[in-house]
Amino acid sequence: MVQMLKAWYNILMLFMESIAWWYGRGYSELFGRIRLFMKHLWMKLSVPTLAKTLFEPWRRITSEYGKSVQEKFRALIDNTVSRFVGFLIRITVIVSAFIIMALLAVLAAILLVLWPLAPALIVILIVWAIL
Repeated sequence: MVQMLKAWYNILMLFMESIAWWYGRGYSELFGRIRLFMKHLWMKLSVPTLAKTLFEPWRRITSEYGKSVQEKFRALIDNTVSRFVGFLIRITVIVSAFIIMALLAVLAAILLVLWPLAPALIVILIVWAIL
């Protein structure tokens, strides 16, 4: 009888600790991991660097200005095209990063809302499966 009471006590304590972790430290860890993942992705996509170098030539491809007017004009056109290509590619990556971050923010909000409901959902699904 004492063994059975100890076993039920241990099961109850495991359940209570799990619930305490789920709604306490687990919830805050989830929020911290989401924040860290979004910060890591932001830096991985190099958004701050791309914003600083928005009008730089693409891959530093530039032409040297020559001595004649024709060579100077050709270098001006080449450098302008290189800067335009760099701008287009960088702005595309920046806009894509904002779209990805917005989608991740929506998914994170859904996850943060569903996190407290998950234990109840498990019980509901088990009862539904039995019935």
